[in-house]
Amino acid sequence: MSNPAVRSGIGGLLIVCALSITALWTPASAASLFYFKGPTKAPNERVCLSFARDQAARHNLQNIKHDNLGVGGTRDNFFAVMTCVGNVVVVMVSGDTGTNGSPLAKELFDAVRGETCIDTC
Repeated sequence: MSNPAVRSGIGGLLIVCALSITALWTPASAASLFYFKGPTKAPNERVCLSFARDQAARHNLQNIKHDNLGVGGTRDNFFAVMTCVGNVVVVMVSGDTGTNGSPLAKELFDAVRGETCIDTC
């Protein structure tokens, strides 16, 4: 096994196997997912994400994290994530079994969709 490509391939396979086994042993805490998707009044993805950041703060999400892919935070026992594809927002809210995250998902979705640019975006 002196071939570097073979060693690299075997090493990659071992990493994938280890990650798969770890994923099987790690319990998931969320059991429900609620989501809404639709166009916004944003001219592009960057502005759509800024609308999502604004609404996360306005709707009292805690521990807000954001990057160029999305915005996430928590409220009550729910975890909310908002992402944009072009000017389309996708709002996803996860929670424990038996909890209804739909009202929070709808609240955030309607807020992002209702936001507009005042001057220029």
